[in-house]
Amino acid sequence: MLLDEVGLAEQSPHLPLKVLHKLLDEAGDNESVVGISNWTLDPAKMNRAVHLYRPAPTVEDLALTAEGMVKSANLKGYLGALAKAYSAVYHAQSHADFWGLREYYSTVRAINAAINQPSTTFHEGEGGGTGQAMASSLSAKHPDGNLASALDASMLLNAVLRNFGGRPAEMEAIVSVFFDELRLPLPSVASWPWAETLVRANLREPSARHLMLLTKNNGALPLVFDRGTLSHHTTEVIFGSDFPLDQTDLQIVLDIQRVKLCMAAGTTVVLVHCESLYESLYGMTGLR
Repeated sequence: MLLDEVGLAEQSPHLPLKVLHKLLDEAGDNESVVGISNWTLDPAKMNRAVHLYRPAPTVEDLALTAEGMVKSANLKGYLGALAKAYSAVYHAQSHADFWGLREYYSTVRAINAAINQPSTTFHEGEGGGTGQAMASSLSAKHPDGNLASALDASMLLNAVLRNFGGRPAEMEAIVSVFFDELRLPLPSVASWPWAETLVRANLREPSARHLMLLTKNNGALPLVFDRGTLSHHTTEVIFGSDFPLDQTDLQIVLDIQRVKLCMAAGTTVVLVHCESLYESLYGMTGLR
């Protein structure tokens, strides 16, 4: 039996993992239980199993793992620099663990996908400030001296902004770290794409990460509809609440079924105050 993210069940007030005690104590020769967790479980379970602890990955580990994710030979030469940039950003962030390994690996995937597709340029009017166009032909020498024209400034900027967003006050510093490590020319802030442009690009890609929009005064929902980012005809909005009947297992199952039907039909789903669904969605999609 393989239990992924078993630590999530540990937080339940119903203590569902107690059913493992007997299984761990009386498991036969051909029975085994493997649990993967991001934090330590309680001693009642830890004392019944072998505990294998894996420390945080080093820069070399990050580069090696990312190497198995990319197809472009040109990008592989930059993985060490990308890993160093992520490590610097991760340890310097003011809000602990706001960004993590998911952002790093998603950035690598985004760059790899951009390299293997026709280059996309942000044209005039899509950037902030003056809306200057970003040339997609920018290139620079890799630290080892080889000229790599596949990875350009627009690809890197787009990938970093889409995966390390959420804290506008820190974005300039984060982007600068990545461009300094990869030794690419840093575009002016005035030419950076707007957040709305990045959201639209994310929604156009079926394989993109699920979006979390952080706004003040619950402004995200009216904004995405009023600005035409989403259409009422192709979007399903699910509202959650704190009423007891809306927190029951039956209601959660019904809401999850709505999400499944929307996924099958290709409909965009917007979840508002649906904290009770998030862990169930993690188990259903394998994403968090």
